[in-house]
Amino acid sequence: MNLSRLKILPSALALVLSVFPAASGGAAATNTRPQLFVSEADLARIQSTPTLPAMVEAHASLMANAEKWVDTRELAGGRAEYQDPSGLAKAREVIDRSLTLAAAFLKTGEARYRIACLEYIHALDAMKSGPYRGQNEMRGFWLSDGEECAAIALVYDWLYDSLSEDERRGLVELCRKRLFPAALEHVHSDGRWWFARRFSNWNAVCAGGLGMLCLAMYDESEAARQLLPRVEASLESFIRPLEETDGGWPEGLGYWNYGMAYAFEYLMAWERRFEKIHPLLELPATRRTLAFPFDFFPNGKSAGFGDNDRFGPAPFHYTAAQRLDHHMAIGAIDRYLLETERGLDGLMGGRAVFCLRHPGTVAEDIRQAKQVAKVYQGLGWGMIADRMPDPSLYLAMRGGTTTEEHNHIDLLSFRVLVGNEWLIENGRSGRYLHPTYFDEHRSKINDINATYKNTIFINGVGPLPGTRTSSEEVVRGPGYYGLRMDASNAMVTDNSFCARLALMLDDQALVIVDRVQTEGLSQVESRMHSYQEVEFGEQGALIRGNEASLRVTYASLEAAGLARATTAPVDPAQPSATMLRWSPRKLHTEALLVTLLTPGEPPATASVERDGGHFVVRLKVNGRGHELRLLPTLYLAEQK
Repeated sequence: MNLSRLKILPSALALVLSVFPAASGGAAATNTRPQLFVSEADLARIQSTPTLPAMVEAHASLMANAEKWVDTRELAGGRAEYQDPSGLAKAREVIDRSLTLAAAFLKTGEARYRIACLEYIHALDAMKSGPYRGQNEMRGFWLSDGEECAAIALVYDWLYDSLSEDERRGLVELCRKRLFPAALEHVHSDGRWWFARRFSNWNAVCAGGLGMLCLAMYDESEAARQLLPRVEASLESFIRPLEETDGGWPEGLGYWNYGMAYAFEYLMAWERRFEKIHPLLELPATRRTLAFPFDFFPNGKSAGFGDNDRFGPAPFHYTAAQRLDHHMAIGAIDRYLLETERGLDGLMGGRAVFCLRHPGTVAEDIRQAKQVAKVYQGLGWGMIADRMPDPSLYLAMRGGTTTEEHNHIDLLSFRVLVGNEWLIENGRSGRYLHPTYFDEHRSKINDINATYKNTIFINGVGPLPGTRTSSEEVVRGPGYYGLRMDASNAMVTDNSFCARLALMLDDQALVIVDRVQTEGLSQVESRMHSYQEVEFGEQGALIRGNEASLRVTYASLEAAGLARATTAPVDPAQPSATMLRWSPRKLHTEALLVTLLTPGEPPATASVERDGGHFVVRLKVNGRGHELRLLPTLYLAEQK
């Protein structure tokens, strides 16, 4: 493809005007098919016999599902009607089947798959125009519509050459009657709330999905050409804020995957359609965001925060990494494929896109990084690991803001992975319960507020809703590296100091130091949770998983005690976590609490004392001693 570079212009309007060819039917665009999502090489690849185990599994799964769904039209219906009044889950099931059948047709050339694919597309239209019409119209142009637009775009592009004139006309007419009018009504600055919304997966899914459909039908529809500048304006507000967060995403890992799938697929499809480089793909932060999830995916375990911390590489991620020449992301995904021997899945095409896009060979293994400590500036999330991407000991820690969508009230909270097991976690949240989960009562839910988070409490109250940490930074010194975060402005008491220091010691232990100072006498507590077996002692505990264990050793400036409690999740059927509560026995205006975490069951000791204007923390693990001299600000004395 001959890509001509475009100047990146600062304003959204200038950007939109600069990237579009004349809306005359596409004189500046290519009209060969497929033109958006796959190439001739991709079509040849899906017809070949794969040898990579993950590809073998993906192709087998694709064809098994296609064979099942070509004749069986009954939907599984994953949610009860009262839980899914809009039919979103059913729509997603139909979309998954449609794309699977389209890919099966590309692989085999058997017309029955193509016919069934089109029947599913029209069945979805009938469903959303019939029994679910009221629910969908009430929502305006929303997630279900964005996902449907993307699916129709893929099918139209993939199958174009095999479609009869009537079949093409039928798909265009479907969009002309329902999807394009809804978009023209709702997708603009005075329309739906998500339009041009920063840090919102809704923006990317709705605008990106619509944009893909506009690209697919650019020559056939005046509405498509009219809507495309609106798509650009909305998506610029999705992508450009990545420059403020170093590529991180405040909604969390699951919603990063969801939103980025539609944003990246649209941007890459735009490039193929118009044979130009899209300015948003030239931003350094757009490239950096491809690495973000892997810093919070140690040993294939999701380590994020918020409503949805689940992550697994999706097909778009690989294609975007190829487009932006991101070798680390390519290597991380290929490593995942080798270890799991399963193909990539997920929304926006799932295994169908994976079978078309992945070359079937793996890159060289990614380079091992040692003694890793990192903070995503502007986002506030941080992590520590003895090595990456396969650490023996890993900690993720939460700074930043609690004001974005899907945030929990979990500032200063952390989680610890030992080998392949989470031995310390925040209390888990359950399924979305509408409307409470997203209305004004959200912060009252203990699964969401600070109650079940591994954070600091003053007089029984943790970090407050609508607050943020004032600083997050990496600290390093001889024999240690880690993170320091200050949440003084997020706490319930005025004019207080509240900060947390988390350090890795000699790549073999973690220490958490918390300091709180208040104007009046206060009850201070450092709280942790585990879903594993916990054996309590007077000044510590032993956490035992199935494969790993973690010794917890406490210390305090003043006499303190350890108490046990249990969480009570919103859904009583969900497991409860054991709560470890470390707190001074008396009220004080100052508290300094130490938590030493050592993998296995080695002998360990911890103590803390005041030495003039410093605090001296002494630790011993396996007979090896460590001494940390801390300022009241929780900086290391040798650093400040």
